[in-house]
Amino acid sequence: GTGQGYAGSVVVEVTLEGDTITAIEVTESDDTPGLSDGAFDAVIEAVIENQGVEGVDVVSGATGSSEGLLEAIADALSKVE
Repeated sequence: GTGQGYAGSVVVEVTLEGDTITAIEVTESDDTPGLSDGAFDAVIEAVIENQGVEGVDVVSGATGSSEGLLEAIADALSKVE
């Protein structure tokens, strides 16, 4: 899935086992690595814990990166048949 991060596109690969989200990997990002990595880790952990993007908060100080990641995950999940 693809989303719009702070500095550009965020691309993710979401791994499902049945209906369960088991892994999320950021495969491409234009955001600054030092700033976005912590946000990406926190958001990914929360999405896996919640099994979806609903109710997952953005990371303070990395709002654009967090929102782009959530958008990319939602995009990927919308493509599951």
